[in-house]
Amino acid sequence: MFLLLLAATASSGSLLPFQIPQASPSVKDPWDGVKPGSWVKFEMETEAYGHISRDEQILTLENREGTEILLSSKGSCAGQERQPGNLRLTTWSQIGADQLAIQGKVYGCAVWRASGSDATGPTETKYWMHDGRPLKIDLKNGACRAELLADPEPKNRNYLGKTITVTELSGTFSTATARGTMRQWHAAEVPGRLLRLETSIAVPGGNVHTRAEVKETLLK
Repeated sequence: MFLLLLAATASSGSLLPFQIPQASPSVKDPWDGVKPGSWVKFEMETEAYGHISRDEQILTLENREGTEILLSSKGSCAGQERQPGNLRLTTWSQIGADQLAIQGKVYGCAVWRASGSDATGPTETKYWMHDGRPLKIDLKNGACRAELLADPEPKNRNYLGKTITVTELSGTFSTATARGTMRQWHAAEVPGRLLRLETSIAVPGGNVHTRAEVKETLLK
């Protein structure tokens, strides 16, 4: 489940009837400007019942077909290579506008949507974008649901040896059998724009914590 959620996230409320903000040149699909064959490697870590397991996942931009992006996922778990799977996502489209209140301040946002399908069925992610940054994300991926809200103040974070500006979002997510919390860090410099993803789920006897962070990229 977490792998599909990671792949879906690395792609892409009621809408108030006011003028839609003009699309910023920086507001495009997360893989805009990246050539097919480029990939991002995530280092993943799961902590449960005092045990930590580590593995990795590589997301590769395989192709663009009109308005669609084709990503493949491949990685290893406990030293065993997983079978690659495909996730097809529709390129972003602007579907409306909204006013978003965060920490007492109201932000005018363009609302964008990325939709498609994967092994679990239809996927849909909506982004509330302000000045090229996501301030809210609603994600639907099979039985998974997540709603995240940003800290409006950008942060600095290390990315492959350099300091970049990131947007940190946090909120809740749920599956068919569990509920938990999620945090994401987004940055324009990262192919797919997802730098780090964390989840925490309460289970009998404790919590399961999962973390994924970009550790290597290859740009064609």
